[in-house]
Amino acid sequence: MVKVREQLYDFIKARVRDRILAQRSLQLLEPLVTYGENGSYPLNPSASLDTSAVARAIARAGRTVANQVRVIPSRSGFAEEESHLRAEQAYVMHLPLIFWKNRKEELDRSLPEDLRKELDDLVSSCLVDRLLYALQQSHDSFIGQLDLPLMAAVWTTPLIAAYYLLAYAAIGDRRSFGELVPLMEILPRAIPIGEPWKELETWLVLAA
Repeated sequence: MVKVREQLYDFIKARVRDRILAQRSLQLLEPLVTYGENGSYPLNPSASLDTSAVARAIARAGRTVANQVRVIPSRSGFAEEESHLRAEQAYVMHLPLIFWKNRKEELDRSLPEDLRKELDDLVSSCLVDRLLYALQQSHDSFIGQLDLPLMAAVWTTPLIAAYYLLAYAAIGDRRSFGELVPLMEILPRAIPIGEPWKELETWLVLAA
């Protein structure tokens, strides 16, 4: 069995020279590591979410506009009249796409190839299968409503955020790291789904 915390600690110790970024990375990743270990992803109840804070976190991480958030409860999912929202084509944007559009090229210029490969291997071995399993176990009825592209976007959102967080920590980019901190604080409690074409500047967010 892969010792996830040891692998993360070893990577951060070897690659992150900024002690503040190193410590903060471990703190922010701890909930996701725990969810993976426990095989459960317990999102917060919808009523307890600060939707303004969630909107600000999405806007800052995505370098985009998110004026408001509409919460979708995992237990009930999308109502029949909103069944179109179960398909990726209903969305102008989701976080994996927006990171690709607004962050990837900039990061690629700063990230050495050996570090990129190490990060790929780290996230794959430590988080991918565990978080997918945790989400399926906890929110299978909701996940099962979605088409495959949207399902992939939802379950990879925490993984991609974790990847970029570690990458920014490793290259010492405090500004970009700081932009992701609010989102990383939100992700254990709520997962952004996307911005629908028919509700521009509004993001749908999955909660319990």
